[in-house]
Amino acid sequence: MNNVASSNNSRSSSESSTSQMQNQPNTTSSSSSTTVDRHGISWIEDPTSTTLSSSQTSNPIVDNDFLSGSQHFFDIDELLRNLIGQKDLVSREEFKPGETIYLCVRCQLGYHEESYQYINNRCDQCQTNDKITAYTLPHHLSFDDYYNQGILACNHENYEQAIDRFTRALSLNPNHADAYVWRSYSYNSLKNYEQALNDSNQAIRLNPNHANAYCNRAFAQMELGEYQQAVDDCKELVRLNPNDVKAHQHLTNAKNRLFEQYFNQGITLVNQEKYQQAIDKFTRALSLNPNHANAYVLRSKVYYSLNKYQEVINDCNQAIRLNPNHASAYIGRASAYNSLKNYEQALNDSNQAIRLNPNHANAYYNRALAQMELGEYQQAVDDCKEAIRLNPNHVNAHQHLTNAKNRLFEQYHVNAHQHLTNLTNTENRLYEQYFNQGITLINQEKYQQAIEQFTKALTLNPNDIQVYSWRRDAYIQLGQYQPAVEDCTLIISIAPRNIPAYIKRCFSHLSLGKYQQALEDSNKAISLISLSFKQTHTNSWLSQAYAQQAYAYKALGNSNKAIENYQKALDIDPNDYLRAKLDALQNQII
Repeated sequence: MNNVASSNNSRSSSESSTSQMQNQPNTTSSSSSTTVDRHGISWIEDPTSTTLSSSQTSNPIVDNDFLSGSQHFFDIDELLRNLIGQKDLVSREEFKPGETIYLCVRCQLGYHEESYQYINNRCDQCQTNDKITAYTLPHHLSFDDYYNQGILACNHENYEQAIDRFTRALSLNPNHADAYVWRSYSYNSLKNYEQALNDSNQAIRLNPNHANAYCNRAFAQMELGEYQQAVDDCKELVRLNPNDVKAHQHLTNAKNRLFEQYFNQGITLVNQEKYQQAIDKFTRALSLNPNHANAYVLRSKVYYSLNKYQEVINDCNQAIRLNPNHASAYIGRASAYNSLKNYEQALNDSNQAIRLNPNHANAYYNRALAQMELGEYQQAVDDCKEAIRLNPNHVNAHQHLTNAKNRLFEQYHVNAHQHLTNLTNTENRLYEQYFNQGITLINQEKYQQAIEQFTKALTLNPNDIQVYSWRRDAYIQLGQYQPAVEDCTLIISIAPRNIPAYIKRCFSHLSLGKYQQALEDSNKAISLISLSFKQTHTNSWLSQAYAQQAYAYKALGNSNKAIENYQKALDIDPNDYLRAKLDALQNQII
């Protein structure tokens, strides 16, 4: 905001009168004389002397006879105006000896800027060398003189001098609103905001409709951090000047500063766990800027801490409306949907958040929670691991990883129960022992030892596809793709519609360079997925199947088919990895 002074830059209307000229002291024309003026000041002058001090030679002059003869007919203002208009304050050397001027004459001129500037610069010299001037300077200046001197000083950015002149002017007329406005402008320019505030208050008391007074006060309040008061004053400024573009800009700036204040206060209160107060601050901030997406997201997080899940969803909806690519808004809404047991919506929002920001741990954590409740335990385990990889200190992710593994174990255990019923008690106990030990070793990433335990379990029940699935995954972790292919084939022989078996066998074929077999498996997986009704469960498999086909086609030299399948995979699950693969392939073709 620009500091604003009064728009009245002209001199005051009052003029020096003829009587002021008559108050000037009379002088004698003797070669050397002592004169006592009517104020009792004695002074000596030799009007015929041609010896001048260096300080006198630059003083402007007027012929004594001209000055004496004119004082009955001319106002002193007009006299000086005529002189200055005719000649640019010539020096004494240009006139014949015997001429002189009393510098006090210039002090009577209340509007000529050059005269003021001259007197201001030479004030000390004048008071030393000219006793009449010494008396006149402090005693004969009017309110208008000081006021105009203050304006001149402001225009020359001499604010300390301006403050002095306006203070003198106000001592003569303490009810002049413009003088307070100019002085507040000067105080603001010197960063003395408290004094500027006081002067602006006084100006407004004298003239409640003075637009510049409100502007100066708003400027001071902004610098003092009183943003609400600054907004109020800027509103008044706009009311007084509704068509002033700068007035509207000042109001916008003040609102922005107030918004930042409320926004930062809200963050501080959140850190102090003062949630209701934080909500109040964010609400005030949004009343000033209702289009700030981050403010909605932050307020939604506070609502979540207070278990107000519908309010969380409402704020995240607003943030997404303002910024459809705001990943944190989708994460916040997913958290609320999970809390309201709307797991399908939570899964969708988590997927979108991961597409927008694949490195946000909470997006994977939220998706894991939804997958857990939807019975997709393996995917939940994978997402918890990813959340922990991105944020090793994510306590909840560690906790839910354990829960997901336990759920996965329970699922497999229940599925295997039917097989166990056909075993003897001794075999049953051994089977449970081998299977449980294998799961434990998998969780400890001891894959070779896990394979040994699963193999022992399969000797007791060679038709348990769950055990084959676990052993297959252990083989893949160790890079042993041929045994993984064999386990997938055994699973398919038992359960011909097992989609993961085709996907994992396709992956193993690709790793072994068997691209045609990989295409056959991916085609079969896509066919089975198209018949599946559990779309949320199969989307990730479908994306993988198309990506695997693309990889196989590329290896077989069919780049167009590869691009087509990468695009299909991206349409289902947009992510940076697939995008990079597609871009690289397209660039190769170009």
